[in-house]
Amino acid sequence: MYLQPAAIKDTDAAGTLIMSFFERENRPYSPQDCINLSQGKLKKAAVEKALSALVEKGELTEKVIKSTRAYMANQSNFEVHDDETKEKLETEIAELTEEAKELDTELKSLTGNVNRLNAQLTDEELKKEIKRLKESTAEKEKKLEKLQGGAVLITEEDRENAIYKYCTARSLWRKRKALCNELIDAMCGDAKHPRELREEVGIETDEERGFLLAESDLGVTPKPKPKPAKVQKTAKTSSVKSAKKK
Repeated sequence: MYLQPAAIKDTDAAGTLIMSFFERENRPYSPQDCINLSQGKLKKAAVEKALSALVEKGELTEKVIKSTRAYMANQSNFEVHDDETKEKLETEIAELTEEAKELDTELKSLTGNVNRLNAQLTDEELKKEIKRLKESTAEKEKKLEKLQGGAVLITEEDRENAIYKYCTARSLWRKRKALCNELIDAMCGDAKHPRELREEVGIETDEERGFLLAESDLGVTPKPKPKPAKVQKTAKTSSVKSAKKK
């Protein structure tokens, strides 16, 4: 929750704060500018009273432009430097500016390092990640050991069921491929080659797509799928039917 700063009511305290604005930047300010710069610390009445007091003390000068009052630091209160002092100050400013640039570059580098460090895992997170990886490795090693030892990973029933489904699908593929070829041959007759018709209607053959029927043979004969067992009639069912006939 944001708390509004307490307003300054004392004229001297308000004047000290206002003078800091003019000393920081030697430029004119209006009463509203002073209110804005105070960030809620000064109200309109306190600002007007403090500005009037500063003008009377000779610390500020006042200028009225139409209905707007502008205030500026009294320039006669500033020390006038000779050319040698000005040159010295300008040199110092240039040195400080260069130093500020170097510090800014260093700050950016340090900020980048801090961001990279913050993106890394903490010690606690690293411990959890190491534990997870160890568990995953142990599980995979166990699975690899089973595979290398020739362990059966599926039951014989599941294996036979998979072979049956595959061979059934392959049989349907072969039959439908033959039907399609017969239909295309019948449509072409002696007028054109079947390849020309396939190109016209946009039909791609299995061979063109890299699927060869001959290479899909597993070399095994699937066992016939067992038929569902018939439900045996119970004695109760037979007695009920006999009763209905009577």
